[in-house]
Amino acid sequence: MSHLGMGAFKIGQLLGVEEVARRFLAAVPARHRSRLATRLLEQELKDRDNSVAAVCRAADRDKALRQEIYDWRAFEDGIEE
Repeated sequence: MSHLGMGAFKIGQLLGVEEVARRFLAAVPARHRSRLATRLLEQELKDRDNSVAAVCRAADRDKALRQEIYDWRAFEDGIEE
């Protein structure tokens, strides 16, 4: 990966594809790059966190899963280590 002009920041390495990095550098003024990259990363992480939370909520609503967890816990309660 080549160094693409953002100080010690190797944007090609971060984004994984030099063509995307070239487009980013051409489209986004230098003074806005760090802020934009941070905002995009924060949004992606927020979206992923929301996805995980949604899966957890769905699991919490699953009656069969709750019963299975209860059964496993009841089984484990009688076992001494």
